[in-house]
Amino acid sequence: MKALIDPRSGRVCELREEAFAVAAPLFWLEVGDEVTTHYTYDGANVEPPPSPALEEVRGLAIERVEHRAEVELQAALGAKLPASVLLFQALSDDLALFEADQAPTVEKYPLLASLVGKRGAVDLQRAAQLVAERRARWLQRAAAVEALRLETLEDLEAAQSPEEIDAVLKGLDWGCVQRLSGETI
Repeated sequence: MKALIDPRSGRVCELREEAFAVAAPLFWLEVGDEVTTHYTYDGANVEPPPSPALEEVRGLAIERVEHRAEVELQAALGAKLPASVLLFQALSDDLALFEADQAPTVEKYPLLASLVGKRGAVDLQRAAQLVAERRARWLQRAAAVEALRLETLEDLEAAQSPEEIDAVLKGLDWGCVQRLSGETI
């Protein structure tokens, strides 16, 4: 990670993976995942900020894990907006009612009906089946995300140093909870 430093203020202007050309007095500095963006500069040397307290590092690490878990769950739904997540929940609720209904109709289940004619749903029954399949895949992935999230949070809570916290984050493999085959409606 590279930080664009303004030596006049000692502040990081931008963090990037790749540096790009900048005009003096701004310059790039190789940095870790710093908690703060305050550096000191005496005209010749850049001093990084003092190391943050363990609890601050732990709190930021937990925040990163929670955020990534949310991103993984949204990806499982093919959704990036909370409204899409709410729509999926409403479809799941409709599905539960549909499955218990002896005489389901398009009028009773407008969300399921909106899928008819799309992705192979030739009728209301097939639309419900598609939602049921998607829900089953999502539940499987959600279980994997939740297990990894909880295990990681426990490891972060047990860490006794910023280095141990960093090791937990570096060992975190979200790839094991990636999209399962056929996850779209």
